[in-house]
Amino acid sequence: MSKSIFTVGETGDQHRTRNLLFILIGFHVVVGLWAFSLYLEQTPGKGNYDTSIKDTRNLIAYIHYALSDRGSGDPRDANIYLLNAKTGEQLQLTDDRFEDGSPSWSPDGTRIVFTSRRSRSKMARHDPYNPTHLYIYNFKTGKEFGMERNIAREVERLANMYRRKGYEVEKYTGYLPFTYEPHWFDENRIGFRRKIYFGHTSGYGELCSVDTLGKNLSFARPIFEKRRWRIMDSQWINQDSIIVQLRKLASSLGEPQNIALYLSRRNDYLFLTDLDTDIARFPRLSENKKKLAFIEYIRATKSSRLVLLDLMTKESSTLVSNVEEGVLSPRNKKIAFIRKTGQDEEIYTMNSDGTGIKQMTFDGGVKYSLAWSPISDY
Repeated sequence: MSKSIFTVGETGDQHRTRNLLFILIGFHVVVGLWAFSLYLEQTPGKGNYDTSIKDTRNLIAYIHYALSDRGSGDPRDANIYLLNAKTGEQLQLTDDRFEDGSPSWSPDGTRIVFTSRRSRSKMARHDPYNPTHLYIYNFKTGKEFGMERNIAREVERLANMYRRKGYEVEKYTGYLPFTYEPHWFDENRIGFRRKIYFGHTSGYGELCSVDTLGKNLSFARPIFEKRRWRIMDSQWINQDSIIVQLRKLASSLGEPQNIALYLSRRNDYLFLTDLDTDIARFPRLSENKKKLAFIEYIRATKSSRLVLLDLMTKESSTLVSNVEEGVLSPRNKKIAFIRKTGQDEEIYTMNSDGTGIKQMTFDGGVKYSLAWSPISDY
């Protein structure tokens, strides 16, 4: 007598149903594991913070990493440090190997937004071209918030909207989503530059802004227009007025670079500098958004100087030479700046008229991206 291929008491239809159920379960397990692997690949790791830091008064945030005796350093060791402009005390906020950068304070001084090259991917973690994402650290709660997942969804939402309107949009707009220079210009709004691959494969640094949850993304420039200028840096006055560092799109890095006010509603640039051969860079707005500090690099002498521009009167003054970057204090009483001697860079402060220069750090290494807390005596 031959054995039945079915289990006892099971009909052929029941057997097929059971097998189909197993197949569906297996399929969902495979898809789930694949999705989870993508999550691990793209979800950033958490940073290590000194959560004991609560008082942000008079603090200057900056990026720092050490140099070896031979003058070499690893940017992956770049962390956020805090300098007390009153006491000179230095504190290390982050302690990881994610290459943190570009800190910017919230208007109330309780949070800080910054970029970081974080990934669970072993390959990406050691890749200098690993994308930079935005993070917010809250000094009151000691917790961080990663914005990338929400921003990526917003980018895809806008991409789908443009597709429905008939525009040609890259299939995967999140590819290499480099994010630059976050600027917390409003209590509930953060501006930044981001490489977005929409109608152009080169992925220009688009001017974007989101709320503090990484949602409600909007573009400042028309996304599909032919570009004339490449934006190198940005500081936001508001949603419609943005200070930008520009160079001609087809030019080389040897061409002049100038600073302009971009008016998004008119899609026009009002130039604030007019350099023929030199470079105006690192524009930094004052807290009241009425003054602008920037660095003018003179190619002929390979020197640099800190320039302070009054945006109301358009009057400018040169304050100090041999400077890497500078930033005004919230009450415009002081200016913090970085000066390089040999391979080492140190932070100095001075009065806003250029007097009273005082060296604040003495530990050498590489320093950049100064940001003064809005809670300040200066």
